[in-house]
Amino acid sequence: MKVILFAYLSVFALSCGAPKAIDSTNNKGEVLIDLKKGIEAAGILSEFEPYDLSYMKTVSPELNIGLYSFNSSKISIDELIEKLLENDDVENAQSNKKIKPRN
Repeated sequence: MKVILFAYLSVFALSCGAPKAIDSTNNKGEVLIDLKKGIEAAGILSEFEPYDLSYMKTVSPELNIGLYSFNSSKISIDELIEKLLENDDVENAQSNKKIKPRN
């Protein structure tokens, strides 16, 4: 249930304003991370320091979802997500999709 809500919230948060369509491509070097309740962003940043993971902004304070950047020349988005999902503090992770206005 939380995974579905996470996906819908991600789309909603990124599409506020004018109607937009989601492109199938990722925003290079960006990942959405859903941390477990009570976990702070600083808790995972040190573990993923080799990939230059850094906090950008909170997407949903209620669900503890944040937008993070990383160095895509050091690790692919798929590899990073796989490593994030192995972390006990991470509930879910997904790439940040590009959006564009609908015509």
